[in-house]
Amino acid sequence: MKAFKLPLVLLLIVLQLSLIKHKLHFKAIKPGHFTFVTMQSNSFQIKIKDTIPPHANIYFTNSKWNGNHFNINGSHLTWNTGTESILPGSKISFSQIEKQPTASKGSLEGQMKLTSQDPIFAYLGHNKMPTLFLAAVGTNNKAFGTLTNTQLTLDKTVTIQMP
Repeated sequence: MKAFKLPLVLLLIVLQLSLIKHKLHFKAIKPGHFTFVTMQSNSFQIKIKDTIPPHANIYFTNSKWNGNHFNINGSHLTWNTGTESILPGSKISFSQIEKQPTASKGSLEGQMKLTSQDPIFAYLGHNKMPTLFLAAVGTNNKAFGTLTNTQLTLDKTVTIQMP
């Protein structure tokens, strides 16, 4: 019985140290970590303001928000940030989002067709249900539906881009 306990205790210690190391290197993504720079019909670009950790999944949608959930008629993209941290000042381009989406860093899945009336919301959670909104861009205040319950604010985490 004692011979079995020692390997188990060693395994638990190694796991605990691994978790501590992971927590020290992980920095949570929050609203304001990036802003939208441009939005066009088949592409958009963001500028990183605070380090984005590796292996994060960030979701983008062109759906309007009603204060509780997204409208059902929008499309979604999932961006995996890749294997390395993305440093402040970096610009990430998302191209050909309508048919064969690509990201200048990391990988991009899904498709998104944008019109001049569409917003783009960036968030964490699930592709259809956000747990934390990060940023948004649109051509006017009405493009978003509403910003209620997003904790996003104009000129800080929300960009209005004139068409």
